[in-house]
Amino acid sequence: MSEQAALRSIPIAAIRPSPFQYRTRFDDEKQRQLLESLRTSGLSTPILVRPLAEAGTFELVSGERRLRAAKELGWETIQGVCEEMTDAEAAARVVTENEVRSDANIMEKAAGYKRLTQPPCNFSFEEIARRYGWSSGTSVRRVVDLLDEPKPIQELLSRDLIGETQMRYLNRIKDPKVRARLAKRAAEEGWTVKMLEQRVARKLGNAPKGARGSNGKKAKTGAIYEADYNHFHCALFGDQIELSGRRFKMNEEMLDQYVADYRAALESFVRDVRGRFTTSSASEGCGHPASSIQASPAEISTTPAPVAADVQKTSIEVGSELRDDAANFLAAGGTIKEILSQVLKPPAPTSTDRSGDGTAPVKAPEQDEPRK
Repeated sequence: MSEQAALRSIPIAAIRPSPFQYRTRFDDEKQRQLLESLRTSGLSTPILVRPLAEAGTFELVSGERRLRAAKELGWETIQGVCEEMTDAEAAARVVTENEVRSDANIMEKAAGYKRLTQPPCNFSFEEIARRYGWSSGTSVRRVVDLLDEPKPIQELLSRDLIGETQMRYLNRIKDPKVRARLAKRAAEEGWTVKMLEQRVARKLGNAPKGARGSNGKKAKTGAIYEADYNHFHCALFGDQIELSGRRFKMNEEMLDQYVADYRAALESFVRDVRGRFTTSSASEGCGHPASSIQASPAEISTTPAPVAADVQKTSIEVGSELRDDAANFLAAGGTIKEILSQVLKPPAPTSTDRSGDGTAPVKAPEQDEPRK
């Protein structure tokens, strides 16, 4: 390396791309913003190059986005720092530049770290971890191993729709096609790491028993019945219902509509549960064994069941009524219990109720006296 790096105006036509550049995506909003910035204000940070053996030619080390923008604007020259460095130093500087810029996605980092383990650098995972702030070489190895994932999963990772931490649980599923399908669903429904861990355990049939939840209480296991409505996943645990799987997107959704969808999903699920289990109880009470075959969640319509005429309301009216509760709902789980208590409360029986065939509605069989 020379004692003093020289800043000069470099002909863009004389600059060669870096063989160590592992990033491939530059056509995005950030690049368009940089283009406009260079158009109006010029270049504020010079690029970094190193001289090549061929006289008058240079190799780009850092500044890929700036160089691309300058080319698009039709510039003939660009300000750059020319610095002597070895292949190993140049390769390491490419990775360092992308780390400092903090806009490389996890798959680009994986490619960069893998490049550093190869000639001319031949860095160990431990050395990479020390250079770029990872806790251990094992963490770096996990990132590099993402390059072996199926292409659909790599695409989700490159778009930051799922993260490396979630992959630790997904990788427990050995079938790559099944793993890719579950990853796609996790991305579409915005599953947290904890939710993904639970789904993977359920998929493998080894959900932890006696586990403790975040509130210190014993976690629920073994849902009696599950289904999806409005992208909410509903699960029945005894007489309690758990809703998950859909996050509120602050910049894309209306709060009133989100709460209305949440309530519609809950009401539809409760209605289906009542219908299924009431029918089962009625069959047993009439002396006919209830069918042991139950419809799968996929066979149940995901469209919320129609609400009775006397309680039908527009989404605006629902949102207006629930506006105060919505804030609490998004902040804590207490409101969920209140909503459940209202929705789960069975309608009061009346003496004039009759079914369509003129008979009294079916009631759950009463407990018989023990036979003597």
